[in-house]
Amino acid sequence: MKDSIVRVSITLLDVDPAIWRRIEVPANYTLEGLHDVMQTVMGWADYHLHHFQFGSVIYGAPTPDDREMNDGRKIKLSTGVVDGERVFDYVYDYGDNWCCVVVLEAVAPISAGVVYPRLVEAPGAALPRTLAAHGATANSWRPSPIQSTSATKN
Repeated sequence: MKDSIVRVSITLLDVDPAIWRRIEVPANYTLEGLHDVMQTVMGWADYHLHHFQFGSVIYGAPTPDDREMNDGRKIKLSTGVVDGERVFDYVYDYGDNWCCVVVLEAVAPISAGVVYPRLVEAPGAALPRTLAAHGATANSWRPSPIQSTSATKN
C-alpha cells in the first residue's frame, strides 16, 4: 500500500442538514495525520481534545497519565484497511461531543500529478467555530443554504 491512497468519508452526526466530507489521503497517513486533515476540511481549528474509537479501543494523543488512550501517531490508515476496521468513530471537543462516523471507503493507486491529501466532496457547511464557542451544539445549529459547498478540485 506504499503507493496507495484511501478514500475516506466523514459524517458529522446529529446535524440537519447533513454535513459530510469525502477526502483522499495517502494510505501511510497515521490517525493523527487524518485528524489534522479532518480539522481542515470540517473548518475546525484543533482547539480541543479528540480521539478515534474502534469498538472499545481508543486512539489519540495520550498524556503520560492516560492509560486508556493508545497513540494515534503509531497507527496507519493502511493498518485499518488491512485489519478490516473500515468504520470507526472520531470524537472532537469533549464538551460539545462532536461525533463523526469515519468510513474507509476504498483503496486506490496514487494518481500521477495529484496532490494528496485532497478534498473530493464537501456538501453541507461546517459548524462555525464562533458559534461553537458561544454554546451552539450539533443539535441546535442549522447552516444557511448559502454556506453549503461542493468541492471537486485537487
